[in-house]
Amino acid sequence: MIYAGGMITMWQGHRRRSLPAIQSMTAFARRERVFPWGSLSWEVRSVNHRYLEAQVRLPESARHIEMPSRELLRERIGRGKVDCNLR
Repeated sequence: MIYAGGMITMWQGHRRRSLPAIQSMTAFARRERVFPWGSLSWEVRSVNHRYLEAQVRLPESARHIEMPSRELLRERIGRGKVDCNLR
Protein backbone atom coordinates (compact mmCIF):
# COMPACT_ATOMS: atom_id res chain seq x y z
CA MET A 1 0.00 0.00 0.00
CA ILE A 2 1.39 3.43 -0.98
CA TYR A 3 -0.06 6.82 0.02
CA ALA A 4 0.56 9.74 -2.32
CA GLY A 5 -1.34 12.91 -3.10
CA GLY A 6 -4.60 12.01 -1.39
CA MET A 7 -4.76 8.56 -3.01
CA ILE A 8 -3.91 5.12 -1.65
CA THR A 9 -2.42 2.72 -4.18
CA MET A 10 -3.05 -0.94 -3.41
CA TRP A 11 -1.67 -3.93 -5.23
CA GLN A 12 -3.99 -6.89 -5.72
CA GLY A 13 -1.99 -9.64 -7.36
CA HIS A 14 -0.75 -8.13 -10.62
CA ARG A 15 -3.24 -5.27 -10.65
CA ARG A 16 -2.77 -1.81 -9.24
CA ARG A 17 -5.83 -0.09 -7.75
CA SER A 18 -6.06 3.54 -6.53
CA LEU A 19 -8.57 4.59 -3.89
CA PRO A 20 -9.20 8.00 -2.35
CA ALA A 21 -7.49 8.40 1.04
CA ILE A 22 -9.69 8.80 4.10
CA GLN A 23 -8.86 11.81 6.24
CA SER A 24 -10.11 11.74 9.80
CA MET A 25 -11.31 14.87 11.55
CA THR A 26 -11.06 13.32 14.99
CA ALA A 27 -7.80 14.32 16.67
CA PHE A 28 -6.15 15.46 19.88
CA ALA A 29 -2.85 17.27 20.24
CA ARG A 30 -1.01 18.89 23.12
CA ARG A 31 2.12 20.97 22.91
CA GLU A 32 3.89 22.28 26.02
CA ARG A 33 6.78 24.71 26.28
CA VAL A 34 8.65 25.80 29.40
CA PHE A 35 10.14 29.30 29.58
CA PRO A 36 12.07 31.06 32.37
CA TRP A 37 8.89 33.02 33.22
CA GLY A 38 6.54 30.00 33.18
CA SER A 39 5.01 27.44 30.85
CA LEU A 40 2.47 27.36 28.03
CA SER A 41 0.30 24.44 26.99
CA TRP A 42 -1.86 24.33 23.82
CA GLU A 43 -4.50 21.64 23.58
CA VAL A 44 -6.39 21.11 20.33
CA ARG A 45 -9.31 18.68 19.95
CA SER A 46 -11.33 18.14 16.81
CA VAL A 47 -14.29 15.97 15.83
CA ASN A 48 -16.35 15.60 12.68
CA HIS A 49 -18.92 18.33 12.14
CA ARG A 50 -20.84 19.50 9.09
CA TYR A 51 -19.60 23.10 9.37
CA LEU A 52 -16.59 24.74 10.97
CA GLU A 53 -17.20 25.47 14.63
CA ALA A 54 -14.02 26.84 16.20
CA GLN A 55 -13.73 27.69 19.87
CA VAL A 56 -10.58 29.30 21.28
CA ARG A 57 -10.14 29.55 25.06
CA LEU A 58 -7.33 31.77 26.27
CA PRO A 59 -6.20 33.27 29.56
CA GLU A 60 -7.21 36.92 30.03
CA SER A 61 -3.63 38.06 29.39
CA ALA A 62 -3.67 36.47 25.90
CA ARG A 63 -7.10 37.65 24.69
CA HIS A 64 -5.45 39.85 22.05
CA ILE A 65 -4.55 36.74 19.97
CA GLU A 66 -8.07 35.27 19.98
CA MET A 67 -9.24 36.75 16.65
CA PRO A 68 -5.97 36.03 14.78
CA SER A 69 -6.14 32.45 16.11
CA ARG A 70 -9.72 32.02 14.85
CA GLU A 71 -8.78 33.43 11.45
CA LEU A 72 -5.84 31.03 11.19
CA LEU A 73 -8.17 28.12 11.97
CA ARG A 74 -10.64 29.27 9.30
CA GLU A 75 -7.86 29.52 6.70
CA ARG A 76 -6.47 26.06 7.39
CA ILE A 77 -9.51 23.95 8.35
CA GLY A 78 -12.58 23.51 6.16
CA ARG A 79 -15.01 21.93 8.60
CA GLY A 80 -15.26 20.21 11.97
CA LYS A 81 -15.70 21.15 15.60
CA VAL A 82 -12.35 22.39 16.89
CA ASP A 83 -11.61 23.34 20.51
CA CYS A 84 -8.32 25.10 21.30
CA ASN A 85 -7.16 25.81 24.86
CA LEU A 86 -4.11 27.79 25.92
CA ARG A 87 -3.02 27.46 29.54
